[in-house]
Amino acid sequence: MGGIKLNVLIMYFEEQVDEQANINILDAALEAESSVSLFIFVSVLFGDKLRKLFDQGEARERVVDALRVRCQESAERFRFVVIRPSGFFNDMKDLLYQSKGTTIWTIGSGKNILNPIHGEDLASYCVDKLEANAKDSQVEHYYNVGGPEFLTMREIHRLASKAWHKEPKRLKFISVPSWLVRVLARLVKLFNGNLASVINMFSVMSTVSTEEMMTVDSYGSHKIEGFFIEEVAKDHAA
Repeated sequence: MGGIKLNVLIMYFEEQVDEQANINILDAALEAESSVSLFIFVSVLFGDKLRKLFDQGEARERVVDALRVRCQESAERFRFVVIRPSGFFNDMKDLLYQSKGTTIWTIGSGKNILNPIHGEDLASYCVDKLEANAKDSQVEHYYNVGGPEFLTMREIHRLASKAWHKEPKRLKFISVPSWLVRVLARLVKLFNGNLASVINMFSVMSTVSTEEMMTVDSYGSHKIEGFFIEEVAKDHAA
């Protein structure tokens, strides 16, 4: 990274890696003979504020809690960076396939703003922040980040419909109250915990104000329309 030499552990939270697994990685790294001096952990957008509203946010933020505690307990205090990204492009796949039809179900009005980010752009952002904080004496850093485009959920659906070569103007939007979605998520959780968590996440994000979303870093070059076109091409080729 630009000639900067660091002993760095990058931690990613994926569906199959739960809270305790990440904490185990953290503890193992701290016990290693060659101790890690800088950690980076990927949580979820506004996870510090919204953690109590959905399981995925709470689990990830408990790892952030563990980072703070381990940092205070460590003889040689390490530093850490917490990245809180908006929805990933991959999270938008369900919206893409829903948009094959003309009837679209949205959580709330569908006019809430989001700037989803491509995985490659997020990886680049993480590297940028590692380089920027490499020689910083501050112990902890926190960043909210999303992609280069701020779009409403309705606009995202229209781009998805366009990728299927359909006329976006013919879409019919039906709004579902976010409270009802959360009730449905509780029922889904009995059968599929991961799906329930994703549903809850979208429900919670639908309540975030435009003013709050506009405080999120806008980063990257990938646009959601291009991602949708690529996914549709893969679908046709399958």
